[in-house]
Formats: sequence, C-alpha cells, structure tokens
Amino acid sequence: MSHTLNTRSGARLDLKKPKAEHIKLDDIAGSLAMVPRFGAQTKVFYSVAQHAVSVALTAERLGRTDLTLAALHHDSHEAFICDLPSPVKAYTGRKYRKLAGRLDRAIENAFGISLPSKKSSEGKFIKEIDDAILIVEAERLLAGEPPERDVKPEVLSAARAIAAQMPEAWTPPEGAVHFERTHHRIAETT
Repeated sequence: MSHTLNTRSGARLDLKKPKAEHIKLDDIAGSLAMVPRFGAQTKVFYSVAQHAVSVALTAERLGRTDLTLAALHHDSHEAFICDLPSPVKAYTGRKYRKLAGRLDRAIENAFGISLPSKKSSEGKFIKEIDDAILIVEAERLLAGEPPERDVKPEVLSAARAIAAQMPEAWTPPEGAVHFERTHHRIAETT
C-alpha cells in the first residue's frame, strides 16, 4: 500500500516521510478551504481555512503577533489528512497525532516557521484561542449546546470580536484567497 498522496499542485507527498519541498501554500490554502469543520455537521458549509484565519486574527488582536503565523498554520496538516471532530481524534488516538506531527514538521520547514509544542506556553495560548474560536463557531453553526472549554474571558471576547467582523461562511474560493493573503501579510511583517 502506498503512503503517497497526490496534492492539488501535483506534488506527491509521502505521508510517512513528508518533505518540505512537497508542501505548497496553494495546496494548503485550497484544500483547507474545502475541508469542512465539525465533520460537516454545521448548518452551512464552514471551512478549516476560515477557522485558521480566525485563530490567527484573534492571536493578532490579543497582541501576539509573534504567534500569528503559527496560529494560522495550527491545523495546516488537515489540508492533507482532513479535519476530524475532537471526539473522533480522541478515538483514533496516537496514529492521527503522530501523522499530524510529521506533517507539522514538514510545514515548519517549508515556511520557515515554528509550530510550538502543545505543552509550551505558546502552544497553550494558541490552543486557548482555538478553543475560544470553537465555542464561537459552535454557537453560530451547530445545533445544540456548544462544547465546554476552559477559556479566559478576554480570549473569548477577542474571538467574538473577530467572528463579528467575518461573514458566517466563506465559499471555498474565498477561503483559499483569504488564507493565502493572511499568510503573506503575516510573513511580510515578521
């Protein structure tokens, strides 16, 4: 069985040993713009690209411009292995996390960025923003109660402010453009 994935650009990405030269921004942006959040259980289509931009803009709003590029790319591995809802990730366990980690290292090398470990203070900060955005997205897009997360009020407030500035959902072409523009804007200023 092959462990090689054909990407949108035609690059062949070996999932066992992903290489930076096979990671392309347009592959990530275009794919994340078509990957639905919440296992596609939302009231309207909502992409991982829009989620990632929301996380980056919230980090920026909270004054952590040093982390905005990492925040934007915190889920970029999902361009290649899709987004799994948290309960499914918990069920699949180490294999998904191990594969995501390998892809994260290749993404870091491709873009010259550092994706902080989940246990570091920077990683915990991005995770808290991720959780705040999750709450806001769930309130807007899901039926039923939003998931409970332990989030500081100022982080949730910043996430709500960013969400209020965005449309309910971008189309895939819009998501790809916004993701790439956000990446380039942040990369130019850091």
